[in-house]
Amino acid sequence: MLEYNKIYFIKESFILKNFMYNKNRKSDFITNKELLILKTFSMKNTNRRKYMKLPKVVVLLLIVISIFTTGCETNTESPENLLNNNIIYDKNKNELYTFVNKSLDGTTLILPQNSSEVGQINELDSNIIAFQKKEDVNLNSNEVGFVIISKNDKGYILKDSYLEEGDEIEYANFYDLNNDGLDEVILLIKNNSSVTMNIYSIKNDKIEKISQVKPTWLDGYEKYTDMKIKIGLINDDLILDILMLNSDSSGDIYATVLNYDKNNKLNISNSIKMSNVKNLSESYMTLGKVYNNKKGIVLSMPTVKESAYATQILYMKDDKLKKAFNDKDVIMNSYYIPIKDVNSDGILEIPELNNKMIENYNANSKSSSLVSWRRWNNKSGSEASTIFISQVYYNYKSNFSFLVPDNLANKLYIQKSMSGDNYYYIFYYYNKENSEPIELFEIGLSPKNLVEDTKSNPKVEGILAENDNNYYQLIVKDKKSFEKYDLTLDNMKEYFSIIYK
Repeated sequence: MLEYNKIYFIKESFILKNFMYNKNRKSDFITNKELLILKTFSMKNTNRRKYMKLPKVVVLLLIVISIFTTGCETNTESPENLLNNNIIYDKNKNELYTFVNKSLDGTTLILPQNSSEVGQINELDSNIIAFQKKEDVNLNSNEVGFVIISKNDKGYILKDSYLEEGDEIEYANFYDLNNDGLDEVILLIKNNSSVTMNIYSIKNDKIEKISQVKPTWLDGYEKYTDMKIKIGLINDDLILDILMLNSDSSGDIYATVLNYDKNNKLNISNSIKMSNVKNLSESYMTLGKVYNNKKGIVLSMPTVKESAYATQILYMKDDKLKKAFNDKDVIMNSYYIPIKDVNSDGILEIPELNNKMIENYNANSKSSSLVSWRRWNNKSGSEASTIFISQVYYNYKSNFSFLVPDNLANKLYIQKSMSGDNYYYIFYYYNKENSEPIELFEIGLSPKNLVEDTKSNPKVEGILAENDNNYYQLIVKDKKSFEKYDLTLDNMKEYFSIIYK
């Protein structure tokens, strides 16, 4: 679709091993008292580990225009950006861009706000779609829309142009909503702080507006000025659905499912209310399987009162939109973490931060995180809960992740230590039967130019992984406990992953 605005995707190479543990297990978090013991112990031992020759440089390459960063701890992506694509629009199609600019007739090319999905210029079926904006300073009015361009042996041809009142295009995409074999153009147009959804068809090289949608089904709909949508198959009727979120300034939002029949008639479901939502611009909608063969939408929403992110699941039952959790029972995290299928079984998992198990954690710091991945139990209301799937420690600065074995989940305390300019990470096991945590193992980085020193270090159990510049080392601190919890060099290699290749 985006041939003319060629998109280069630079993705992280982030692979979580396909480990499935006891799915009926629920996390057993430590108490604040126990946490205090851990912190006190780790503080006493911060400065006593200087024996290991650790890294000077970790290089992470994100190749867009030969960009590289050096340093032991690289300034890499934060967790909410981990799954996003870095995009560059290639304007080498000079002939096309020249023609488009000549065809705009007093308008300018614009890029919709969802620039990760569409560009200024896009291929749609046999046409080229370019988004445009016209500003009238004298009348203090703006119009936005798009042009249709085709190409034959003689060159490009302007087919049609469409403008309507609006300040910007907040969302644009192309889907066959009515199953006629042709994609419609879907725009969310913002005008004077109010957003509407506009649907257009393209037939016989002409643009026809099918509908303009405001949330008129809501009482006092005029106050629900903000809008956000997600398009996909929410149920099993093979008709594309539109999940629409509408919000007002009080923190209330309504979720509604819409779809079009073959005659372009709009069908509207019931609406679900959610409160305490800060805004829609920072809200995320993830569509996929939420339980076995049940489709749904996972909402991640910034809250007003807690300054955190709440997770809710929506699904369809008997043609009605339902929510899984009571508002007071949703999972809360201090920041947004992308929803994903961590074990590749086709079902979305919900992240839950447990950063209190990281030394000197900051609720808003995203340099590292300890995430428990959990799955919805397919119940609603007071019976709704989540089931523990796995726990992963992500270190975005030093560019690695560690899949915590199930028998150690919520029992590891992680401390960062420093020797000169070098960093390494100590994993303590907290056993309630012991007065002090057990220093179980360490993970450190060593530059490859120090490989001989690394190999000659008797304290290094082995190399967990490597990239172009560094080795990731394993040092076993308590051999007896290490073996007791079924840890070996081989399975530690399986638990360990480099996040950015």
